[in-house]
Amino acid sequence: MFVFGLNDLVAAITLSQLLIFLVFLLASQYRTSTSNQILALLFFLLITAKLDQIYQMQGGLESHPQFGFWLVPLQLLIAPALYFFVRAKVDADFRFQPRYLYHLIPAALLYVYYGSFLFGRDVEEIRALIASGVLTGATDNVIIPASADLVQIVYIFAALKLLKQQGGAFKNWFSGNEDETIRSLQWIFVLWALVFLTHFTVIIFSALTDMRLVRMLAFETMNILHLLLINALMLAAIVSHLKWPTAYNKSVASLKYAASSLSSDERKALFEAAQNSMVEHRHYLNPDLTLGQLANHIAATPRELSEAINSVGEQSFFEYVNRYRIEAAAQKLKSNKSETILQIALVVGFNSKSSFNNFFKKQMGLTPSQYRKTAP
Repeated sequence: MFVFGLNDLVAAITLSQLLIFLVFLLASQYRTSTSNQILALLFFLLITAKLDQIYQMQGGLESHPQFGFWLVPLQLLIAPALYFFVRAKVDADFRFQPRYLYHLIPAALLYVYYGSFLFGRDVEEIRALIASGVLTGATDNVIIPASADLVQIVYIFAALKLLKQQGGAFKNWFSGNEDETIRSLQWIFVLWALVFLTHFTVIIFSALTDMRLVRMLAFETMNILHLLLINALMLAAIVSHLKWPTAYNKSVASLKYAASSLSSDERKALFEAAQNSMVEHRHYLNPDLTLGQLANHIAATPRELSEAINSVGEQSFFEYVNRYRIEAAAQKLKSNKSETILQIALVVGFNSKSSFNNFFKKQMGLTPSQYRKTAP
């Protein structure tokens, strides 16, 4: 007999949504993307985790112990899947290779561990093992799950490091707010790391003290967070798939200048040429302006122009272009008070009000509305 409480209901809703997202990723036009194929794998792993959770909450281990533990090792692959999802996002040429199979080792070792106790045994023997504490002792309830959480957290931080590097690369190539998508993914990963960290903390303290109420509240909170996180991840994946610049190229984004052949005077000349072109043609009004497009206008290579902007201007391409946009916006805020701040932001080349507000305050020291009030 099934008894559904809040945790069971949330887990069931999460499972349903995961199934819907998985079918969507496998059946839609998004299935051709390597990153979304990895995301589909991630959702499959989360489905197994939710199935195991529902199985445990409904007393499955007591009634059908022969099915217990077999899905648990797959949960060790959740964070590695998140990590490879990011790798596929930041590298359009990424392909999974046999040499990456070592990431499966923790899960494989756990299968070997459980198999040594469960393989070939009948139901009554498994019940006897569980009753004796062999599969429910400190090793299974503390050491294994706590170690698994630490492994997952390491992968999450590796993914965050990749996203940070990608955000810096975008600012050297694009003038838009592609980095907002990066920040959204970063927040999702930070929250996921907090889920693993909370689980780790609860496991350790549960082994030391009797904190059943705290543990119950923590698991209910994590259950709800799982539901929110998979929806946020799916939304961020779709947005990044639509907005992630296809012109981005890994070799261009790195933009290393160690072997540069440009002299100091040549860099200054390129920087002045870019400035003149920006003023004359107002390239900054194009919200999708890229480094390559501006370089074409002044007959330079993207690498050369990026070097000039970084070394002479001491700023990224993103910062360089947006300074022109802020100057234009400041003039409009003074001279045209009938236009809304959002209208002005869009006119001068920003494609989101939040990005405009943040950059305006950083450069001018005031928010756009504060600046407008002080303008004569």
